[in-house]
Amino acid sequence: MKLVDIKIKTLLILALFQVTFDVSTVYSSKFEMDASIDFHEQYVERDYIGNEKYVEIDNIKVCYIDEGLKNADVLLFIHGLSLSIHNFRYNYPYFFDKYRVVAIDLPGFGKSDFPDISYDIDYFSRFLLKFMDKLNIRSATLIGNSLGAHIALDFDLKYPDRVDALVIGSATGVRPTLGLLEKIVLNWYITEDRFCDVPEKKMREHIEWSWYRLSPRSEELVRHRILYRRKYFGTRLYKDNNRAFVRGLKHVIYDDIRYKVKDINTPALIIWGRYDKVTKPADALYLSRKIPDSELKIIDDAGHLAHIEQFEAYNSAVEKFLERKLPYIKLTKKNHKIPETY
Repeated sequence: MKLVDIKIKTLLILALFQVTFDVSTVYSSKFEMDASIDFHEQYVERDYIGNEKYVEIDNIKVCYIDEGLKNADVLLFIHGLSLSIHNFRYNYPYFFDKYRVVAIDLPGFGKSDFPDISYDIDYFSRFLLKFMDKLNIRSATLIGNSLGAHIALDFDLKYPDRVDALVIGSATGVRPTLGLLEKIVLNWYITEDRFCDVPEKKMREHIEWSWYRLSPRSEELVRHRILYRRKYFGTRLYKDNNRAFVRGLKHVIYDDIRYKVKDINTPALIIWGRYDKVTKPADALYLSRKIPDSELKIIDDAGHLAHIEQFEAYNSAVEKFLERKLPYIKLTKKNHKIPETY
């Protein structure tokens, strides 16, 4: 390929990336409040529904909740990139009456520590295994959205005997693999400095882009992110949190799982917003075709966060799936002990 063709392709890829993610078309070297965003209150840390608990794994303290019926089947909720347990506040309490419900703040997010680690998908899967061992969870249904669904798929491929069923919402890692040139451009573009200094207006636009229809719930997320930034910008805490987001974002894009999912034999509910602009519904169709024991549920009037935008439809679909699948799994699955090592 001629050098000029390579340059043109690189510029086109970068332009497409900026249009698609629309995160940092305006770059500033310092933080400035946007006067058009009329938030005057102080940042207040969110309380989660359920008792917040902490456990230390590999010198990393992570926050989690563990509620519901203690001897019942376990549902383990895994949030998306730069989110937290709070992201599932309309979902996990719904299942308290029938299941043991566990939700985790992954390392680098929510109320957990922000360690200096890779934040790649394999790391999260291995950490999740240690977390389950620590809580004496022999097996669980993994319920994830976006990054959380990506982790759930990877975890099942590595440790299938620890998974009862999968609920996969708007998973990353499924879109066609990037070429070498695209990876080089994105690696240059996605940096901690660039994302640390994104203007507030761009923060709002990026968050709202994930939704199909704006609502008080989307505004609450915008408000929380911006007030958090105003309080902690320039601090070690903010820089560590931004580091986790940027490193995680790179691996969300790079750690492709598309051609591995055909090896998943666990029952799976593939659940997607019809108008998801972040992870396209075509990805959901691909997963449903490749995973043998899977069901596809497309939720109308929802984007990337269908579990929040249309939480009643989401909860109902998950509930019906679990009622159909878990009794059969309990009858056919052999009892097993937690292996000491993997």
